[in-house]
Amino acid sequence: MPVPESAQINQLIRELAESSRSAETLRAAHPAAELLRRSGEQRWSAAECIEHLNLTNRAYLAKIDKALATLHEKELKGDEPYRLEWNARLLKFWLEPPSRLRLPTTAPFQPVKAKDATITFRDFFALNEQLTERLKSARDLDLSAAKIASPFAENVKYSVYSAFVLIGAHNRRHLWQAESALSAIRHK
Repeated sequence: MPVPESAQINQLIRELAESSRSAETLRAAHPAAELLRRSGEQRWSAAECIEHLNLTNRAYLAKIDKALATLHEKELKGDEPYRLEWNARLLKFWLEPPSRLRLPTTAPFQPVKAKDATITFRDFFALNEQLTERLKSARDLDLSAAKIASPFAENVKYSVYSAFVLIGAHNRRHLWQAESALSAIRHK
C-alpha cells in the first residue's frame, strides 16, 4: 500500500531542494577564492557559512536518525497537521532572514576556516539529500511524537517535525549570510 502524500513533508522537501539550489547558484557564480575570503577578521566567509550549516545539519541528522528509528520501532504512525512547539516557533522567527537577532553559536558549530569551498558545498548538498531521504522515509510516521534535543542546547527539546522546520530556516539564514559576505567583499 503506497504511503499517503503529506503537504507539510513535501514543503520541507521543497525547502531543502531550494537551499541546495541557492547554494549552487552562489557556488557557480563565484570563484573558490572569493567563497573563502572574509570581509573582516570577525566575519565568516561564504564557505564558512556553509560549513556552519554542515556542522549543524550533521548534528541534527544524528538526532533525527535516532528519533526516526524509535518511531519506526514503536510503529508510531500519524499524519498532518504537525504543529510547531512555541519554542520552535520563536526560534524559527529569529532564524528567518533577514537576521533580526544575532545569535552567537557554540564552539562545536564554529566553522573551522574552510580550506576547500568545493568540498564544503559538496558536503552541504549531500547532507540536504540525506535529510530529504529521512523525510521521505518518515511520510507515515507521527513526526510530532518524538522529541529531540537541540544540537545547540540539550535542555531545549522539540519534535522531529519542528527540527526539520528549523533546519530549513537555519539554512535560509546562513545562505543569506553567505550572500551578504560575498556582497561585503565585493564592496570592500
